[in-house]
Amino acid sequence: MGQAKTKSSTRVCPDSATHITIVLGTVLVLGFLWRANWRLALLAVLPVYLGLLNLVRFLTPPPLSSARKRRTPRQSRRPAPEDDTEPSKKVPKRRSSGAVGKRSRPSTKRTQAHTPGIETRESPGTSLPEVHSRRMKKKRKGDRSRRDCYAYLDIETTGFSSRCSDLTVVGVALMEGARHQFGQLFGEHITADKVLRLLEGADRIYTYNGSGFDLPFIEGSLGLDLCRHFSHKDLKFDCWDKGLKGGLKEVERKLGIERTLADVDGQMAVQLWWDYVNNHNLEALRMLLEYNKEDVMNLHILREKLGVN
Repeated sequence: MGQAKTKSSTRVCPDSATHITIVLGTVLVLGFLWRANWRLALLAVLPVYLGLLNLVRFLTPPPLSSARKRRTPRQSRRPAPEDDTEPSKKVPKRRSSGAVGKRSRPSTKRTQAHTPGIETRESPGTSLPEVHSRRMKKKRKGDRSRRDCYAYLDIETTGFSSRCSDLTVVGVALMEGARHQFGQLFGEHITADKVLRLLEGADRIYTYNGSGFDLPFIEGSLGLDLCRHFSHKDLKFDCWDKGLKGGLKEVERKLGIERTLADVDGQMAVQLWWDYVNNHNLEALRMLLEYNKEDVMNLHILREKLGVN
């Protein structure tokens, strides 16, 4: 969900419905001008169309790339620490014992850094998401000592097209027997390498409508084709085989799968993201991440109810 640092202006790409609205508005304006002077109406075709197009671009909220110039929450004032994936290259940090003025011995264990943009396995009482350093080991050929590891993936975006919209959240849950691991990336911290790290060790990815939306959006935004790296199973088609059609929330209601954030939907998820970007509202970000987490974890419950391998 490489980042080129360019100074080019960000342009909003109106969708097909917006273009139709602009054309209808142009025809309406030209209709009034035709009654007055048909020559004036012909000369005003292009200026009227471009004027309405620029008006729509002005009223449309800016994408994420234009908000990068603004300073995001306080965590962005300091450079984000590197990913905790290679412990041999990390120098142990000093941890305070909780008392003021006392020093603690350097810990030989890998520290957990508060890194904005990455969240794995939430810990209650912490002010920011934590980075969990443990990773599922890849299963080698002929290795029967480990069960298959399944990944459940869901994303949040600001629209339907990767050309005109931003990838805001990527959530992944890894499940290997009784071991569960959950991780998220959001905003400009979403890169192809970090997404692959979240999926490290997975034998198969499960999504809902991932073949039609999630995976193509990731490929369009990051240039990462997950189908080349992992086996993929879209649970939407298994729901269709059982007569369960509609979006994920509708299928969950039919199967009796409950949600904590029942009032939050895809449209509200977009509003939560812009509230975080424009107003630095961390509470809106937390709600968005929790909503994405429910989407991911409910994929596992859905797969079990469907009896899909």
